[in-house]
Amino acid sequence: MAGAASLRVGLAKMRVERMFDWNDLRYFLAIARGGSTGSAAKALGVNQSTVQRRLRALEAALDCSLAERQAGGYRLTPHGQQLLAYAEQVETTVSTLQRQSATLDNRATGLVKLTSHVTVGQRIIKSGFLDSFHSEHPSITIELIMEQRALDLSRGEADIAIRGGPLDDDPALVGRKITPAIHLSNATAGRPRLRTSTGSALSSLLTRSKLCRPRGG
Repeated sequence: MAGAASLRVGLAKMRVERMFDWNDLRYFLAIARGGSTGSAAKALGVNQSTVQRRLRALEAALDCSLAERQAGGYRLTPHGQQLLAYAEQVETTVSTLQRQSATLDNRATGLVKLTSHVTVGQRIIKSGFLDSFHSEHPSITIELIMEQRALDLSRGEADIAIRGGPLDDDPALVGRKITPAIHLSNATAGRPRLRTSTGSALSSLLTRSKLCRPRGG
């Protein structure tokens, strides 16, 4: 019995020693996607030495090499290739947790990245919706990203996306229909404005986003 107890204690100590900083996975994924520590540093807003240091820390904790330096950058080792899919699953799970936890907190403050196609974004700006929203929620900063391509929400490229068509089936995302179509009606002064129902629904989404991370986060 004493021997079995000692074994359990030994295994527990090994698990503690092998724990790693979950945040280090972001650096591993950035290297895997960019192919170099330089591109990873740029994507994460840090310097290359930080990327290299965090990669080494993750490799030490996992006791294996994940990426090796080549002439043109970095290439994943066989271990790194095997663990890449699991690291991506962790990234998706964390993103889902952040989005779902937003519904548990009614405080609205921070930065929200809103993305839409260029045409829709221009109409939102002209409608005065953003000015009106800021007046009601001065603690929330809206960053409007107008792109023709669909940004990847699960990777943090944006927090909310206005898109046409059916809702995404991605379980990592929370979708809501805000209107059958984003119609803009003309005000008496000729300035377009959002339909009341559309504006209310969009305002609700913005205030209930992963609200809200600190500015610069």
